[in-house]
Amino acid sequence: MTSAINAANFVLTLSREELARDADDLAPLIVRETGKRHPEAMAEVEMSAAYFDWFASVAERLEHEWTDDRAQVHRVPVGVVAAITAWNFPLSLPARKLAAAFAAGCPVVLKPSPLSPLSAIALARACDRHLPAGCVGVVLGGRDQAHELVDSDHVRAASFTGSTEVGVGLATRLGATLKRSVLELGGRAPFVILPGANVGRAVDHLMVAKFRNNGSSCIAANNVFVHESLVDEVWESVVARVSSMVTGDPFDPESDLGPLRTDELADSVRALADIAVRDGGESAVGTAMSGGTRNVPATAVRVRSDSASWAAEVFGPLLLLRGFDSPEEVSREVNGWRRGLGGYVAGRSRQEASSFASRLRVGMIGIDTGSPNAPRLPFGGFDEAGWGREGSALGVDPFLETRTLSFGSGVAPTVGEARS
Repeated sequence: MTSAINAANFVLTLSREELARDADDLAPLIVRETGKRHPEAMAEVEMSAAYFDWFASVAERLEHEWTDDRAQVHRVPVGVVAAITAWNFPLSLPARKLAAAFAAGCPVVLKPSPLSPLSAIALARACDRHLPAGCVGVVLGGRDQAHELVDSDHVRAASFTGSTEVGVGLATRLGATLKRSVLELGGRAPFVILPGANVGRAVDHLMVAKFRNNGSSCIAANNVFVHESLVDEVWESVVARVSSMVTGDPFDPESDLGPLRTDELADSVRALADIAVRDGGESAVGTAMSGGTRNVPATAVRVRSDSASWAAEVFGPLLLLRGFDSPEEVSREVNGWRRGLGGYVAGRSRQEASSFASRLRVGMIGIDTGSPNAPRLPFGGFDEAGWGREGSALGVDPFLETRTLSFGSGVAPTVGEARS
């Protein structure tokens, strides 16, 4: 196993080079599987390659054993890892899991979402060309296949990205045999604009945090809180930006958004927007070009605090915004959701924004940025948003076991010596 770990950075580097080289073929595949715009698909290929690059460097720095005259400590691969991923980032989610497991020296069985399997298969093939036989495999299917995978005696750890509801079920199954797990689940990312924030810059970051990936991201800005001193100005800016957005062909450079993945998802986003307006909200709507029922226009609603829409996890291009008087009321509300995966804060200064962010039970918070994620940073949340962390140097920990050999101070006596 040690030799497998030592070879990890070589394998990861070759896989990264292949991903970068095949970007022009992979990006259109991602577009067709998800509906995201082609530039975003290209960025996903780059991010996927960056995860392999990062974990190659992690593998190089890992201490697999240390010793003194009384003990030896070894870190060894846990064994086969089950990697189960969602549809919305069909290349980078598997890449983040595979790269970390390979860095630890573990083989992987990947089960991608049935909505977007082809990108994951392409990734597995790219890795397989640089790995010993049997080190990476792909299982296709839905929930039943995921259950069979995590129940298997051959699987020793699992990494899952998906909804909280599905994740809780998998955690129960994994807990029955105490298997290692990393769960990256649902979130309701708040975007908080504090008094004194630069409105233009805050709205720039908000547009990225909300509408990246057609709004179908677990860390997309979900609930926008704006201090009452700025709420009219922010709303005016949001209206202007959203009203000018175009949903259309994801390969068209003029499109700001592409189609959502399924009719069911599109219908749910439209229904939430209707609820927000019906409950007394003021709305702004972009343009949806003809081309199918899944072309949902960018929509913003300034909601009433009692709207039922405010409590939903939005997975599409719908921005919900309301004012607040006290930062304390915002932190109480956000922490009460127990879905602390991602969040965003814009403030008068970095110090002020960071001070407020430290009150939130949220795993990843962007301070004056709409893009808080990078391979070198831990990815994961608090409470019902999951457990464990992906990315960063912490990303290999769930896939390594620790064995200690502790030695006595002298040579053990023989049986005869012990009797005398």
